[in-house]
Amino acid sequence: MISLFRFGLPLLLGCASMAEAAGPSPEKELATPLARSAEARPRAPESVPPRGTLAEPAPGPAVGIKLNGDLSEAIYRRWPLVIEVSVYHPDVSGAEPVPPITIAAKSGEWHQFIKLEVLRRIRGQADVRQDWPLKIAGSPSSGSLVLDEKNPAGRLTLLMAVEDVEPIPVGEYVLTAWLDTRSGATDATWHGTVRRTEGALLQEEPTPLSEQEACRKARVQVSYYRALGQRDQSAAALDAFLDQYPASVESMCWGLRGELFEEAGNIDEAIRFYRRSNAAGAQQSEPTSDPHAYCDLPAPPYYQDRCIDLMESRAPPEEPLRDLCL
Repeated sequence: MISLFRFGLPLLLGCASMAEAAGPSPEKELATPLARSAEARPRAPESVPPRGTLAEPAPGPAVGIKLNGDLSEAIYRRWPLVIEVSVYHPDVSGAEPVPPITIAAKSGEWHQFIKLEVLRRIRGQADVRQDWPLKIAGSPSSGSLVLDEKNPAGRLTLLMAVEDVEPIPVGEYVLTAWLDTRSGATDATWHGTVRRTEGALLQEEPTPLSEQEACRKARVQVSYYRALGQRDQSAAALDAFLDQYPASVESMCWGLRGELFEEAGNIDEAIRFYRRSNAAGAQQSEPTSDPHAYCDLPAPPYYQDRCIDLMESRAPPEEPLRDLCL
């Protein structure tokens, strides 16, 4: 096994022996590039329960991976790459209490237990390990992570700039995120290993981009710049798209621009763009017939809610908020 430590993140760069020890190889697990697999191996119980009783297994965390927000779509060269590795409580459902899961290091940050393995899949050949120059975005965590109904997930965001993505050959890749707390964790920590494997398809950027793909590119750019704390660049990426498509029906791009205005404290513009998001959503599908809905529109519910929340904070109660959000 080859382990490199880059920016505090151990990157496992391909190792057949590790994959075999943990279970089936990624090649056997993935029927398609976008298939998923996961495996968890909690620590064996420290004591034997009395005869006639059944031991409750200690809850263990699960791991997830997202590339540029959505693994169901291809990733493109000449786009930045945002990889989000999440560690979450698998039993959280609403606000019902769940047994907490603690992940804490004796020294350093909890995310030191996350390792990422990247393999390139070449037909007829063995998978080839990759050394991607990933950088951790900001300060992702404290020394410990407690997962419960109030805090169901912890996240580590990894970034790759456009100039680092562009040289990567197009093709199929397999990414495996490991959480391994068997060494270096406190006594109160859940001990064991859990992993998540995802397939990714890297392609050349289509020319020309469709309106839908152009919006998705702008959203990826916003995710990248936001992770770096660069609000102006985030706004510029969306403005460039909306200037090119001033009548766009891509409601997510209108709503995301509203988010940036709200973060900047420009509530009037935030409301205006949330309304544009709602209107764009209304052009894509039929509105709901629910008479109790404030906004009878199929735009992303989050932007309907944000529009209404901001309007409620300003409008007199008798004003029809559903109309104000149009």
